[in-house]
Amino acid sequence: MNSPVVPPTGRSAPPPASLSRASAGLRKRGEQRVDRFVEAATRIFLEKGYRQARLSDIVSLAGGSLSTLYAAFGNKEGLAHAIIERQADRFTLVFHDVCLTTLPADEGLHRLAKHFVEAMLSPESQVLHRLIVGEGPAFPALRDWYFDHAVVPNNQLLAGYLRHHRDTGALVLPQGADVAAQQLGMLMTGDLVLRMSSGHLGTPDIGEAVKAALAGVDTFLYGALPR
Repeated sequence: MNSPVVPPTGRSAPPPASLSRASAGLRKRGEQRVDRFVEAATRIFLEKGYRQARLSDIVSLAGGSLSTLYAAFGNKEGLAHAIIERQADRFTLVFHDVCLTTLPADEGLHRLAKHFVEAMLSPESQVLHRLIVGEGPAFPALRDWYFDHAVVPNNQLLAGYLRHHRDTGALVLPQGADVAAQQLGMLMTGDLVLRMSSGHLGTPDIGEAVKAALAGVDTFLYGALPR
């Protein structure tokens, strides 16, 4: 009689293919449930505001159960953190797309302005800014996490990009790259942050917002050209 095959010490046998497929399916369904909760929370937070939103409203819209929501996020603040984290990742990808390249300043900054403002006007971004600006003092952990993981590193990325072009002689930045990056960010977004955080945005006109952001880049570039 043949002895059973024993896996080598310290290594486990690979799971059957059917079990791997089942596990992958469970993970996918779990991710889909999480996505539905985040999408529903975004909608409810926009409609009712964070303080007035109820978890039961979110579950009713997303499907599932309160126990599943609690298991995934812990509480309403956990849902808010998930929205903020996803949007922060989106902003960071936009900055990486330009600031980790050597694109000419004109081309790179116009691309950044367009994609950044498009990301700014998403429903998730509107919720983010209402929470971070409007509710920041009440939720300092959320506010500080966003600054530490999005605002500061993205400003550093942009400053590095501007510094590269200053060092090649393409730009003159007498105030330094760090200050220039902050000023350029304000020129690209204009009053969008104030309008979003106050709920005064209405239905955003993405085309007009992009046009204004591109004009802000032009204002920055014309003031930074070598003389």
